[in-house]
Amino acid sequence: MKIALTADVHLTSIDKHPERFNALEDILDQLLKEGITKLVVAGDLFDEALPNYKEFDAICNKKKFNKLQIHCILGNHDPDLSNKQIVSDIVTIYQKTQIFQPDLSGHPFLMVPYQEGKSMGEAIEDFAAELPPRGWILIGHGNYSGGLKDPNAYETSVYMPLSTRDIDRYKPREVFLGHSRTRWGFFGWAVVPDLTTFLMMTVPSELIVAKLIWMAGLGILAGKS
Repeated sequence: MKIALTADVHLTSIDKHPERFNALEDILDQLLKEGITKLVVAGDLFDEALPNYKEFDAICNKKKFNKLQIHCILGNHDPDLSNKQIVSDIVTIYQKTQIFQPDLSGHPFLMVPYQEGKSMGEAIEDFAAELPPRGWILIGHGNYSGGLKDPNAYETSVYMPLSTRDIDRYKPREVFLGHSRTRWGFFGWAVVPDLTTFLMMTVPSELIVAKLIWMAGLGILAGKS
């Protein structure tokens, strides 16, 4: 199966940033063209809390998108977003850390939404016994530093850090982080201890491609089942 990935869309209102809504709809159109039904958003779907989410729902409720599924974790810009605020049936908001199994024969995803004052390692620990070494995929929103003290130059605080020690201890197969900006730039990849594939997704409304499969703004995680 194939799963598309993005992060940091930072939607506000159509009046304020119409290009972001256009980019989101373009992403969903690309999913249809590629025959992909699942999109994972690694945090900051919205730039801030909004009075309502009707403009987002209007896109998601278009008939052509009714077979899609959007799985979204919370980011530091939208930490109070909930399923109660979103009307569309195709959207699932993950407010707490939990396992998402997109395909029964594939690898489980650990969905780790942003939680203020908590490290990503602390969130993973509660599920460690259920995660087979090199057999699970981490979806998170926060800083990667190789340690705990490498702040984002654009947002100077450290948000829910993931350390090299965490990766070495819990052994995910892949790591996909929203928010992170490191020496690899606004998006990029690196191989961290024991051949974990690590991608950072921080260009608003763009999709990063797992395993370096680049397709005109569409990121595809392929061959997991």
